[in-house]
Amino acid sequence: MRGILLAAVLLGTLDLTAAPLPQVQPPYRRVERYAIGGDVSRYEALYGSPEFRSIDDELARPWPRLQNIRTIAVLTGAPGRGRDEAGAASAGHVTEYTNSYTNYMLCGDRYCIGVAPVEEMLEFFLQQGRSWFHRRVEVIGAIDQVGNPQDPGCPCWAFRVWSVQLFAEPGGRRRSDGPTLEALVRGPEATAGRSITVSGTFRGANLFEDLPPGTRRDPADWVLKDGPFSIWVTGRAPKGKGFSLDSRSRSDCTWRVEVRGQVETTSGYVYLRAKSVVLVRREKDEADEP
Repeated sequence: MRGILLAAVLLGTLDLTAAPLPQVQPPYRRVERYAIGGDVSRYEALYGSPEFRSIDDELARPWPRLQNIRTIAVLTGAPGRGRDEAGAASAGHVTEYTNSYTNYMLCGDRYCIGVAPVEEMLEFFLQQGRSWFHRRVEVIGAIDQVGNPQDPGCPCWAFRVWSVQLFAEPGGRRRSDGPTLEALVRGPEATAGRSITVSGTFRGANLFEDLPPGTRRDPADWVLKDGPFSIWVTGRAPKGKGFSLDSRSRSDCTWRVEVRGQVETTSGYVYLRAKSVVLVRREKDEADEP
């Protein structure tokens, strides 16, 4: 713990003089720490529900302060922080909210925003964040003060980030305006009740036991998977214009589909009540993978 506090001071993101936030034990496993960054409800209570804003959207500028924001951008180090080779990614960009507390940046095509991870995220940024430099990430945070708010010489504002994950966009994959399946599994409360679109591989009626069998709510429910992340799809059969997949057939579990629907959660598991299903393309046969 002392090591984490020391790292926080070195990064300049932990203010020992400011009033401490309530101590909340985050409900996540240690292996998920890099993606959650703390109890999401804690930050939603402070900043509201997340809204998406493009890093380069001229009409969205300036980003509102103290508002929960989700964005997608390239992660890089801040210039002049001993990471000059990483900070080169920001050359020629308009930089916003950068100060002595921002050791990282999020960059689009035209703009870069200074990042100050919250305390729960310091360990990730210290240990693994650098390996994600120059890669697109999906982050959630808010423009808020860092440093000592009582110091009139430093009303320092930055994008305080509490959730970060790689933005999966393999070559040839059709991009969706909605969250990745990983983002949905890790933070379903951000999209609960909203109509979203996600894509993944069709896995039939849980034919590979990607999810505990007891979590199936309806005999017609089927599984959508992307990497190690899986959800139940309910309310609509896996068929659409020009295709119909068989939930009992493993040979049909080589197709990638895109599903639009509303998010529901039960006992920590995600269910997407589907409104439409679109066939995307045939994938590698995951049934043959070890």
